[in-house]
Amino acid sequence: MKINISKMVEHAGIYTDEIQIEEDTEVNKNKIRQLVLHKINEQSAGQGKHFSRKRNPSARIASIIAVIVALMTSAVVVNAATGGKFFGAILLNDENRNIAKNSNYASMEEATIGASIPKRTSPIVTSNILNEDQLKSLPGNSVTPIVVKEKSGTYKIPEVLTNNGDIVIFTKDNEYGWQLNEGEKLTIHYALDLETNKNSDKAGERMEIGFVHNGALVKGQFNKSKEFSYTITAPEAGEYYFYIENYSAGYIIISSGSIE
Repeated sequence: MKINISKMVEHAGIYTDEIQIEEDTEVNKNKIRQLVLHKINEQSAGQGKHFSRKRNPSARIASIIAVIVALMTSAVVVNAATGGKFFGAILLNDENRNIAKNSNYASMEEATIGASIPKRTSPIVTSNILNEDQLKSLPGNSVTPIVVKEKSGTYKIPEVLTNNGDIVIFTKDNEYGWQLNEGEKLTIHYALDLETNKNSDKAGERMEIGFVHNGALVKGQFNKSKEFSYTITAPEAGEYYFYIENYSAGYIIISSGSIE
């Protein structure tokens, strides 16, 4: 993320060259702007009637930058609860549930006219389930295996947070799939949490469901709904997995579900 703070500091009478800070975080730019301006006003009030636009600008700039750095550091700490950068789907728990409440918009950068924005490099997508050819032509941005636990003959889907383009592959322990004979059926059903995140579409979200066989994704259905159900009939004997993909512009939260 690039933040142009030249407009921020001019509110305090400091005119400097453009200062940019680049960091790959989810920090809210408006929040940074508000806190920086608050810091400036705080310093101005402390100087009272003797406040001067020319007084020690370098120190004040350093203070402003310190605020931004602190915010960026706090964002990294928040992301640490997900095991590092939020890349791919994650299991929700009491420690990271606040992430699901956050707004998620397409990232934007500030740049001067005529300036070029450097190309971002995305993390390399890997999978022990999909074959190499499938990974090269992968429609999504990430592949995350999510383990489902068996209980009384039914495999329970846990709470999962997905971002735009995330693909989730549901597995048994050790990334094993379901062994099916030709003609046998397997059904997945899950519901969405449309209340936790205020930007969720209360009418439902768009997702694709399909299955994985022989290392390849086989598309099943694409719907916009609050709940999803899909049944596969094995075309041949082998190991099968269900996958889902987030086609929303933001987060989709899976609240519960089952495979049986």
